[in-house]
Amino acid sequence: MRYIRSFFTVFCFAIFGIGGFLIGTVIFPLTLLIVPKKNQRYVLINTVHYSWKIFVFVMSFFRLIKVKVENKEKIKNLKGRVVVANHPSLIDIVLLISIVPNSVCIVKGKLANNFFIKHIIRKIYIVNNFDPSVVLNDAVKAINEGYNFIIFPEGTRSPLENTNQELKLHRGFAQASLRAKAPILPIKIFNSPRVLTKSQKWYKVGSKRTNFIITILNEIFPSNFDESSHYIQAVRLTEEIERVLF
Repeated sequence: MRYIRSFFTVFCFAIFGIGGFLIGTVIFPLTLLIVPKKNQRYVLINTVHYSWKIFVFVMSFFRLIKVKVENKEKIKNLKGRVVVANHPSLIDIVLLISIVPNSVCIVKGKLANNFFIKHIIRKIYIVNNFDPSVVLNDAVKAINEGYNFIIFPEGTRSPLENTNQELKLHRGFAQASLRAKAPILPIKIFNSPRVLTKSQKWYKVGSKRTNFIITILNEIFPSNFDESSHYIQAVRLTEEIERVLF
């Protein structure tokens, strides 16, 4: 059974790669030719949104995963928010973008050079070029344009529960929220059994279907943390996210 599931996992990721390549080399260029420039990013972002919905459906169809979204009504017509989530698995960003409309995220620089998806990454997402000020400015600009900015404050996938690794959150999400005066929407991701973790190969899956429970929590407003300085505000927001998510 494990080998069958591994085969379907490889098959699904092959679909993901081929689909990303076709979207980037065929659909995106057509969109840039047909759609007015001011609407291009919106159309491209939502093309990915619905494409990844299909990908999640395919993984669910093959019983690799089961996804349950709690409090989904809270993301209906969501705009201009900083979406903060924990990061237990490799496909978290795929799940979140398939659920949260009009969303952008930070991606690693090497993904911007990935043959299959570089055309997507460079046109619509925020590339981490190792200059925090540039990344922050791009994020604030996207939020002010009405897009939802998804970020994992851990900066990498969460360690397994039985490790003693200390939790350390980056405050970039708080800086973006304060700069854009945008509410923060925390989303908690739980999956069991744990798969696609940082220590696992992407093609290695368990013998059972993985259940994802994605819980949309209450918004956090930066105006509620009116401290004496911007720095202290960011610290307080980070502490609040640690409290509600971790």
